[in-house]
Amino acid sequence: MRKKLMLLGLTLSMLGFGLETKTLLNVNYGKEDIIADVNSKKVERSYGNLLSAGVDFTVLNSMNPGDDMEFKYGAGLGVGYGRIVKMHDDERKGAVENNMNIYKGMKEELEKMKKDPSTTKEDIKEMEDAIKQMEAAGQALHFYSTQVTPHVTMELSKKVNDEIKVYAGVNLGKTFYFSDFFKEDRVILGRNTSFKKYTQSNFDVKGYLGGSYKNFVAELSTGNNNYVNLGLGIRF
Repeated sequence: MRKKLMLLGLTLSMLGFGLETKTLLNVNYGKEDIIADVNSKKVERSYGNLLSAGVDFTVLNSMNPGDDMEFKYGAGLGVGYGRIVKMHDDERKGAVENNMNIYKGMKEELEKMKKDPSTTKEDIKEMEDAIKQMEAAGQALHFYSTQVTPHVTMELSKKVNDEIKVYAGVNLGKTFYFSDFFKEDRVILGRNTSFKKYTQSNFDVKGYLGGSYKNFVAELSTGNNNYVNLGLGIRF
């Protein structure tokens, strides 16, 4: 009976006066980690820098609603969509840089060929086709993905006046990555790579600072998956 009363009290607390929602539209610059079989060996590493946009919805409950200083806790869900904009070197170090140097060398060689009167049109076209193939292969490796992040939240807010509040908090969650890129075996940086055996996910820890004016909020955050994240939205 005592446990039932405690559970009822907790439920009523979550549904009480201190309940509020926060909805943010986010722009994020961070990174995406992967797990894959590379030449038949399991490898976990940071694949590249990710530029994405999305929305985050959080339900918060205040333990002391109405006070100038409030402690809040809750849970939420973030959904984003973005693209790898820069690949990271793998554990061999230098593989991405080597490929870029080869590409730049081919571009420089093409310019020399165009200035050389002895170069035939067929030679120029062959080099142009090789450059286009390398560009297409590179673009394919800069893939798009959907990110889904369920999280729990803790937040401390300070009332400045009747219309303005400032706050700081932390989100603890896990980000799941979904992409058609993971459905096929690929050659990445010269090595056979397969993602099929693994769920692409990573623990997500993010700290944030924000301010609200009436119902409008602005928030800046950073974490282990996010170099910088800017969010604009509303709270009710």
